[in-house]
Amino acid sequence: MCRLLEVVSAPGETVLDPFMGAGATLRAAKDSGRCAIGIETSERYCEQAAERLRQTSLFEAQKIASDDFAHANLYADVALSRAPGG
Repeated sequence: MCRLLEVVSAPGETVLDPFMGAGATLRAAKDSGRCAIGIETSERYCEQAAERLRQTSLFEAQKIASDDFAHANLYADVALSRAPGG
Protein backbone atom coordinates (compact mmCIF):
# COMPACT_ATOMS: atom_id res chain seq x y z
CA MET A 1 0.00 0.00 0.00
CA CYS A 2 2.86 2.40 0.80
CA ARG A 3 4.29 1.89 -2.69
CA LEU A 4 0.93 2.76 -4.26
CA LEU A 5 0.66 5.94 -2.19
CA GLU A 6 4.19 6.91 -3.19
CA VAL A 7 3.19 6.62 -6.86
CA VAL A 8 -0.06 8.60 -6.66
CA SER A 9 0.83 11.25 -4.06
CA ALA A 10 3.71 13.30 -2.70
CA PRO A 11 4.90 13.48 0.91
CA GLY A 12 2.77 15.92 2.88
CA GLU A 13 -0.26 15.56 0.64
CA THR A 14 -3.57 14.31 2.01
CA VAL A 15 -4.97 10.90 1.12
CA LEU A 16 -8.75 10.36 1.37
CA ASP A 17 -10.07 6.88 2.14
CA PRO A 18 -13.89 7.02 2.02
CA PHE A 19 -14.20 3.35 3.04
CA MET A 20 -11.54 3.21 5.76
CA GLY A 21 -12.26 -0.18 7.29
CA ALA A 22 -9.54 -1.08 9.78
CA GLY A 23 -7.28 1.73 8.56
CA ALA A 24 -4.65 0.03 6.38
CA THR A 25 -4.56 2.97 3.96
CA LEU A 26 -4.30 5.49 6.81
CA ARG A 27 -1.43 3.51 8.34
CA ALA A 28 0.36 3.37 4.99
CA ALA A 29 -0.16 7.13 4.57
CA LYS A 30 1.33 7.78 7.99
CA ASP A 31 4.29 5.49 7.29
CA SER A 32 5.00 7.22 3.97
CA GLY A 33 4.77 10.79 5.24
CA ARG A 34 1.30 11.62 4.00
CA CYS A 35 -1.69 13.04 5.85
CA ALA A 36 -4.87 10.99 5.70
CA ILE A 37 -8.60 11.31 6.19
CA GLY A 38 -10.64 8.16 6.68
CA ILE A 39 -14.40 7.79 6.62
CA GLU A 40 -16.06 4.75 8.20
CA THR A 41 -19.59 4.10 9.47
CA SER A 42 -18.71 1.13 11.70
CA GLU A 43 -17.62 2.07 15.22
CA ARG A 44 -15.78 -1.24 15.53
CA TYR A 45 -13.66 -0.52 12.45
CA CYS A 46 -12.98 3.03 13.65
CA GLU A 47 -11.64 1.62 16.92
CA GLN A 48 -9.46 -0.87 15.04
CA ALA A 49 -8.12 1.90 12.81
CA ALA A 50 -7.34 4.09 15.81
CA GLU A 51 -5.42 1.23 17.43
CA ARG A 52 -3.51 0.55 14.21
CA LEU A 53 -2.50 4.21 14.00
CA ARG A 54 -1.33 4.25 17.64
CA GLN A 55 1.11 1.42 16.99
CA THR A 56 4.69 2.27 16.10
CA SER A 57 5.73 0.82 12.79
CA LEU A 58 9.11 -0.76 12.17
CA PHE A 59 9.95 2.22 9.94
CA GLU A 60 9.18 4.68 12.76
CA ALA A 61 11.18 2.63 15.27
CA GLN A 62 14.18 2.59 12.92
CA LYS A 63 13.92 6.35 12.35
CA ILE A 64 13.69 7.02 16.09
CA ALA A 65 16.73 4.82 16.71
CA SER A 66 18.62 6.52 13.88
CA ASP A 67 17.74 10.00 15.18
CA ASP A 68 18.77 9.00 18.71
CA PHE A 69 22.09 7.70 17.38
CA ALA A 70 22.69 10.92 15.42
CA HIS A 71 21.91 13.02 18.49
CA ALA A 72 24.21 10.90 20.65
CA ASN A 73 27.04 11.41 18.16
CA LEU A 74 26.38 15.17 18.09
CA TYR A 75 26.45 15.36 21.89
CA ALA A 76 29.64 13.30 21.98
CA ASP A 77 31.29 15.63 19.44
CA VAL A 78 30.27 18.68 21.46
CA ALA A 79 31.52 17.14 24.70
CA LEU A 80 34.84 16.20 23.13
CA SER A 81 35.31 19.68 21.66
CA ARG A 82 34.75 21.22 25.10
CA ALA A 83 37.04 18.80 26.90
CA PRO A 84 40.51 20.04 27.89
CA GLY A 85 42.84 19.51 24.95
CA GLY A 86 39.83 18.81 22.66
